This record gives sequence, structure tokens and C-alpha cells, in this order.
Amino acid sequence: MDVPTYPLYNSTFTTYRASPFYHGASELLDDENLKAHARKLRDLLKGDSLRGVQVELSVPDDALSKSGSLEECTWDLLGDEAAWKAQYRPGDDSELDRTDLSAINVLAESVRGIHVQLRYERTTHSALLLRDPAADDFGISGFTSIPLIMIRMPVALREAFLNFLSTTFDARISPMKLRSPFLTSSVESLLRRLDLKAHPENIDMIGNGVQLQLSFPSAAPALKNLDITIAKDDVQGFVSRGQSLLSSVRSQANETRPTIAGPFTAALSVYLNEHLALSISNPAIVVAKAICGPLALSGDGKIKLFPPRPTPVSDDSISTIEPSTSELAMHDFYVALLREADSGTLCTSVKARVLSEKGNGKRAVTSAEASGASSEKKRFKSVERDDEDDVVMVGTKERHTSVPAEPPPPYEMHDFASRRAVH
Repeated sequence: MDVPTYPLYNSTFTTYRASPFYHGASELLDDENLKAHARKLRDLLKGDSLRGVQVELSVPDDALSKSGSLEECTWDLLGDEAAWKAQYRPGDDSELDRTDLSAINVLAESVRGIHVQLRYERTTHSALLLRDPAADDFGISGFTSIPLIMIRMPVALREAFLNFLSTTFDARISPMKLRSPFLTSSVESLLRRLDLKAHPENIDMIGNGVQLQLSFPSAAPALKNLDITIAKDDVQGFVSRGQSLLSSVRSQANETRPTIAGPFTAALSVYLNEHLALSISNPAIVVAKAICGPLALSGDGKIKLFPPRPTPVSDDSISTIEPSTSELAMHDFYVALLREADSGTLCTSVKARVLSEKGNGKRAVTSAEASGASSEKKRFKSVERDDEDDVVMVGTKERHTSVPAEPPPPYEMHDFASRRAVH
């Protein structure tokens, strides 16, 4: 059977970072609960009525005019790539059902996240709610850490979907811009994993080479961008030269913006400095795009990944297959991307406050309390950072380290178990 492409690949996604999802006593990564959320989202998008009250998200009619009407909404657990392939692999007795993820034991503690699909008459829109199965989870009952959201939808539908997530799970969601250090470190990580010096046969895995786009938003706004392409045959030469230059270049670079993440970018910085009198470590220079092999990254939060080359296997060795170099490189990037999303000020501040409350034996606060719910807006103010697009919630001096004594209304609205206990 032909294995469909893993949902992470061959699509251009827009990335968002999110605070931990609050779901109360019910488990988020549970098949029945996922079906319930799928039905709720479908009803909202279709404009169905509930007990005589029209429940509909605000999506302009012309936004989905080319897609037709909504036919199906599904929320499925998404395992890793090995589980995805096993889902379509014939078993000993019969072929696994494509939709039966439980048949391949995709457990909640090892699942990568949730795959949301909105199937319209003429197209399908999707979203991925992602986590790191190997990392420590949020550690608080009623919360699940979903730091990264990747969406492929029209703008109006995307906004409606994000609004649904924020209200349903009491989460704060913000656009995730990819910083220059992350773009360059992603390229360096890929080249380090491919190790072209020891394995020159991997050269085809970097495509046409390394492509970087530099922009100058503050120094030269009239100059839109500068595109740089290093042919694949020259990449290893830059890496070899950069290994002897790395320490000296880093000592001269701006430590607050570690754009020089390895030997390749160190050699490239020296080359540009000699021929164009500019250095990519300069704060006025922004790495806007980075393309190398299976990675196509943009600073505005757009990501497109391509399937890695698997290790050739035969039927008798399928149980002992080892991941290929390309697959390991993509796994490295996946983990790095999640850490980048989870390192946002918003997620870090929410986790720190909740874990602090847990350690002190106090009630854990919700993300609405930590990020400034409507009833708490007077005691909090939002501050926009210049170097990131995160929203940092800062309290007044009197309330900087304290939390409200009682939860705001949104907390009770999401905890159905406590509502039943009260009534």
C-alpha cells in the first residue's frame, strides 16, 4: 500500500506559539474528547444552532467560496513518523484500518500532537497541535503543554480556528516569528548531521545548496533584501574553513544575537565582510529566509518541510530498520522547533507561575489568570518586545508576584466537573 505523506511535510504552515491548554478533569489526548472537540468546531463553522441559539464563528462568506461547504471535521492523534508508516503497513493477518490509530498503540505519552482536518467539498484545510513526547510535560493536572501550532488555512478560517482554541482551552496564542539565530542554527544542525566531509554521498540531500535572504529593516529600509546562494559543491568548503574561524568570529560577534551558530555561518560572515563589508552578526541585519535541503524557513513564521530520504529496507529487515541520516536531521529540527516555541516569554512565564503555585501548595492558576483575563485587565498591562512578537504580561509592583484569590469566570466555564460539583 502507498503510504501517504506525513502531515508535517509538503505543506506551507504558519506557526504560532501557545500557552498550556487547560481542559479540566477530562484528558485532552483522549479519542472520545477529541471527537467531541471536532463536533463542536464543526458545528461552529457550519453555523448550526444549539438549543435555539445560533452558534457560528465569524468567517466571511467569500473566504471559503472556492472550498465549498464543510463536509467533515476530524481531530486525530498524531504519532511519530514510524507510527504513521506502521498505520499503513499490512499486518500478519489483515491490513490495518487507516483511521484506527489505536491499532498501532499510539499512546498519549508518546503522541506528537493532534492532527486537525477540515474537509470541504473541493479542498482540505489542516492544523497541527504539536508537543515533544520526550520532554517533560507541564506537570499540572488539567493542563497539557501544546507549545506549537502549525496551520494551513485561509486567513479568515485561521483566525476563527485560533479563536476557538483560545476560548475552548483558555489559552493565549500568539504568532511565532522565527528569529535569525534559529534560522542559522537550523542550517548548521542539518549540515552537522549530514557531515559532508565524512559522507560526501550526502551532498544531494542539501538540494541546490544553502540559500539565505538578508533584510535590513532599520539600517536600509529602501533595500528590500539581499539573496545569497552557496552552491552545494561549495558548502563543505565553507564548513571546513569556518571550523578554524569559528572561535575568533564569535568573539567579535554580537553575543546578544548569536546569528553565527557554527562553522558554515562563521565562514559566510567572513566572506561577506571581505567582499561586501557586512557581517550577518550585525544587529541591523536580519536573516529573513533560510533554505537548505528539506528545510524552507521564513522569519515571518512560514515553514515548509520536505520528506527526508528513508533508509532502503527489504521485507525481512523491516523490524530492524535504523533511521537514516536525513530522518535524524529532521527529528533534530522538530525538537529544536518545539523548544523555540516553548522558550517564548509567554509560555515560560505561565509555566513558572503555575509551577510556583504548585510548589507552595496553592491552587494552580489558569493561563487566563497568568496572561490577563478580562476580569484582571486593570491589574495587568501588556508590553510588546522589539526583538520578538511575544506578549509579555507584567504586573504592577503590588501584584507582580501574587495571583488573584479566586479564578475569573473563564476558569469555571471550562471546568465542567467543578461546575457539576457546585450545583
